[in-house]
Amino acid sequence: MTHEYKKQKQLEGNSHLNKADKYLEVSWLKFKTSPDYDSAVIEYESAATCFTNAEMKEDAVKAHEKAAELHIKLNTPYHAATHIQKAAFLLREDTGRCCALIEKASQLFSTCGNISTAASILAKGAKILEQTNDDSSKATAVTMLEKAFNLEITTSRTTEAIEHLDRASKVLLTLKRFAEARKFVERALELYESQHNNNMIYRTGIHLIVVSLYMDDIRAAEEAHLRVGHVDSEMNAETGALIAAYKNGDQSTVSRIVTSQTFVYTENEFARLANNLKVPSHRLKSSDELIEQEWNARASGQMVPGEIGGVVDDDDWK
Repeated sequence: MTHEYKKQKQLEGNSHLNKADKYLEVSWLKFKTSPDYDSAVIEYESAATCFTNAEMKEDAVKAHEKAAELHIKLNTPYHAATHIQKAAFLLREDTGRCCALIEKASQLFSTCGNISTAASILAKGAKILEQTNDDSSKATAVTMLEKAFNLEITTSRTTEAIEHLDRASKVLLTLKRFAEARKFVERALELYESQHNNNMIYRTGIHLIVVSLYMDDIRAAEEAHLRVGHVDSEMNAETGALIAAYKNGDQSTVSRIVTSQTFVYTENEFARLANNLKVPSHRLKSSDELIEQEWNARASGQMVPGEIGGVVDDDDWK
């Protein structure tokens, strides 16, 4: 884009602003008793386009905001929201201002009944914040995703609503806010159960088990295991072995299980969490204790943690 082109677009933009100002003027001498909002808004829209092409973001934002103000006066909130949305994404590098405008645009879309669009713009804004290295911005992203979820769920767009929950839970994991992440995972699981979506039920169940173990909440992990166990018997045996190994203080078996396909092919954030799962020191057992525990389990015909398939046969001893 040449300097001459940018200069030309800047001049055109300023010309549109001047015309808009004149349309808004009231003059009794010219028998103009009220502002011409319809004509003015067209000029502000044209100015915004010119300034955007000239890469003059601040001027473009102001023009979009002026156009939005007039659309509100003209009782056309959808068009007002559209201009606020455009202004927001011009300011994507200024996350504070960007998010404030996104919230405003979302409210306007909701006002005119465009609930899905209101949720969508919140999700887009959250994505901008997720990519920052600022914990405060990521926390705001979670809030925006939760709002998007609440909007989508009112329109029975359950699949889209769950996507917002999934994203929010992953962001919370990066913030190490595990209790809150678990609540989002539990809510997603409830919705998948209502849809009878078995593939997602077990995937989400694995997430719930991993987060619960990471929080050293064995009881919650066992409850999740029982809750989703009917979906896939093979994976159920593997998650059961993981819980048993963790409960019995067997770190080597825990580390081996979480590198299996069941866990490696889950969502990245949860796979990383599983890969970092450590048995707390108060549960860890020595090698001798684990050997004794294994012999006792075999003698009683119980499944040894890490073995998938049930009772150990005598042939397994050979």
